[in-house]
Amino acid sequence: MTVLTETSSIAVLHFTSHMTPFAIVSAGGAVLSRQPATRSVVQEINLVGTPDGWRVSQVTPV
Repeated sequence: MTVLTETSSIAVLHFTSHMTPFAIVSAGGAVLSRQPATRSVVQEINLVGTPDGWRVSQVTPV
């Protein structure tokens, strides 16, 4: 993650993420399906300060 812009009321982050392999299971623990890892995704995430804390205002694929 890289911080592109930062003030007391807004921040813009350059963020790379991916999901590792995972399984979807039922409430009883039975494996319903297995999912492979995802490729890396690069996004810019805009955060805005609110009285309740930081909130995501926009997510943009890069």
